[in-house]
Amino acid sequence: MVGTSTAAVTLWPYYNQGYQHGLTLPPLTQNTPSHPPSASAPKLHEPEDFDGTRAKFSKFMTKLALVFSSDPTRCAMDAAKISYAALYLSGSAADWFEPHVNKATGAIRFTTYEAFV
Repeated sequence: MVGTSTAAVTLWPYYNQGYQHGLTLPPLTQNTPSHPPSASAPKLHEPEDFDGTRAKFSKFMTKLALVFSSDPTRCAMDAAKISYAALYLSGSAADWFEPHVNKATGAIRFTTYEAFV
């Protein structure tokens, strides 16, 4: 074993012993994922901008809930949900949200999605 490392020379007898006894490692390509592959999320219409009108609030929240539940990976964390929802705020709703964003870092003062709602 010219040109091999000390570690390889040391490990070779153990590998060879396992090989002789029929012990083999499964190929890396046969590893199973920790969770089953998910089907791609359905294409949804983005929610309409919410301008702060009380009559439109329930529909806006319903559409957000549908977006989040149809593709859980899209907004798995509360900060992502808040940021996504904030993208669709306009008018007085955007005016209300603006002071809750640190302009220097982009950090949002709400710690949970429920607190934002």
